[in-house]
Amino acid sequence: MKRFLFAVMAIVTIAFAGCSKDDDALPSLKGTVWVETDADAVSTLTFKSDIECEWIVTINGSASAVAMQYTYEYNHPVVIAYPKVDGYAKMQGMISGNTMNLINTSSEETVATLTKQ
Repeated sequence: MKRFLFAVMAIVTIAFAGCSKDDDALPSLKGTVWVETDADAVSTLTFKSDIECEWIVTINGSASAVAMQYTYEYNHPVVIAYPKVDGYAKMQGMISGNTMNLINTSSEETVATLTKQ
């Protein structure tokens, strides 16, 4: 009987020790803002939810900006952003620490190196 109780206690202990919400939680981009400022423009990528983001490019010295809406998939460290409107490129972001390299998947050119704010 003691062996049976010991075995049951061991199984219960292992079951509770092995299950944690923290183990299953993937990093989220929701609410994060990433910015690049250079001599020509300011690029801001804002993750508004777990599936939507907005990329705004403002040309320095200009009052106008271009805002592009995307849906995205995130599998750390890769972000794939799909444009909501025809005419914009699909983007791929590679995150390393607080830096994201944003690549136009059509041309395979890096369009921005963003820093997490």
